[in-house]
Amino acid sequence: PPPPPPREELELLHVHGLAGGGSPLAFSAGGGVLLAAASVALVQEPGGGKQRAFYAKAHTAAVTCLAADAAGKMAATGQAGPDSKVCVWDAETCAHLSEMLCPHSDHAVAAVSWCSDGERLASLGSDPLHTLCVWLWRGEEGEGTLLHSAPTDTLAV
Repeated sequence: PPPPPPREELELLHVHGLAGGGSPLAFSAGGGVLLAAASVALVQEPGGGKQRAFYAKAHTAAVTCLAADAAGKMAATGQAGPDSKVCVWDAETCAHLSEMLCPHSDHAVAAVSWCSDGERLASLGSDPLHTLCVWLWRGEEGEGTLLHSAPTDTLAV
């Protein structure tokens, strides 16, 4: 029989690199830089090499987009499909706050953006209809509420 798996768990110490394809950057309220690499979103502290990672098994595929709210206290990240979703997390502590499963689940989340009120969030799918969703991110049991979903214009510009 094969040997049993190791009892120790791996710990992420440092992320090298950056997600490709024009991955956005944002600032946290504390001056850290928010960025993404693979399925990890993280906060890179200024003036040193210290990083704090948001991954906590929330993202199961590559992070495709990132946005910080106006105050720099919360971040939203979208992931590639299948099972695409948007995660909301605390930009200082990296605590997972909310999650929204997208109706265009077979395609990536192309973009996320915060409303100035900090309560609503918009996501845009990379599906053929470029589905636009508006969310109330603070929901029951850590799940956001879909307020509106509609296809956008599919004509090439």
